Amino acid sequence: MGGLGAAQPDDDSGAAAPPHEAAAADQSVLQADNIEAGEVEAAGSGGDGSTSTVDAASPVDAGGNDSPSGPGQACDDDGDGYLAMGAACGGTDCCDQDAHVHPGQTSFFTQPGACGGYDYNCDGKETPEYGAVNCQWDTFSCSGDGFAAPIPACGAFGTYTSCSVPWYDVFSCTGNDDQQAQACR
Repeated sequence: MGGLGAAQPDDDSGAAAPPHEAAAADQSVLQADNIEAGEVEAAGSGGDGSTSTVDAASPVDAGGNDSPSGPGQACDDDGDGYLAMGAACGGTDCCDQDAHVHPGQTSFFTQPGACGGYDYNCDGKETPEYGAVNCQWDTFSCSGDGFAAPIPACGAFGTYTSCSVPWYDVFSCTGNDDQQAQACR
């Protein structure tokens, strides 16, 4: 007699069915032929009984951060899931030609976006990644990375100082200078 989790015969052929726990853990969903997970089968309008598939997980169609109230896909040209600003689309994407530019962007960039500026998070301003260098030692660590004066504009090069604790004196903080571009968002 099989215990809990033992395979039990499924039918008269002697083939074993998976244990109850294994069957319960299998959360896979059977899909119709040629339809991938996340797609929904829609009836065709051709009258011939044909069907087509639609992507059910599109951020714009699924009511992502912006929900379409008008033209739909034409309002998200860059495919980032955010609708373009303006009366026609009513979205919050300030540059719908660049998928990196959208509300909530947390990355910084050293090159301007497709619309010509560095406002990658659509907050109306260009926010630099680093300000002025101010190396400070605190409990065996060193912080305060930044640019030496004058602080460069977005995309411009300047003297960047990386603060670190030297191996020969764990109670101090020094900076290592390098030329790099100011990144912004």
